[in-house]
Amino acid sequence: MTGFVGSAKDIAVGLIEGDPAAQSRAMIIWNDFGIILVILLVFRVFLTLSGWARSGFTPGMRELGIRVERVGGGTPTWSQAVGRFVLQPLLFIATLGFSGFWMLWDPDSRALHDKLLGTKLVRMVRTWEKTKTERKFE
Repeated sequence: MTGFVGSAKDIAVGLIEGDPAAQSRAMIIWNDFGIILVILLVFRVFLTLSGWARSGFTPGMRELGIRVERVGGGTPTWSQAVGRFVLQPLLFIATLGFSGFWMLWDPDSRALHDKLLGTKLVRMVRTWEKTKTERKFE
């Protein structure tokens, strides 16, 4: 068997049988995988935090037409951006997903991490969107 599946099968069989060469190959693969994960995490942290603190949105949020703001207006502070980045998954796990549905009954439609940090998501007008009169004739 060739390719990734064949290599994975060979390594798994070798690990089960106690083959030192298979163990060595497995460690090399896991080391490479770990390095890739660290690079992706650093990239995500940099992209998300700098976007939230600088402009209030990431490239994906910009395409969706949403941005993060402080409750009083303006872009979030660095501490709010870091807090939002860390609290969002932690609260989701700690509350078994409950924090993600918090916005459904919140009067301001803010998630739990946004309530705790004093931030909110707002809709922003995208420059490429058509006006109502242009959409009416389609």
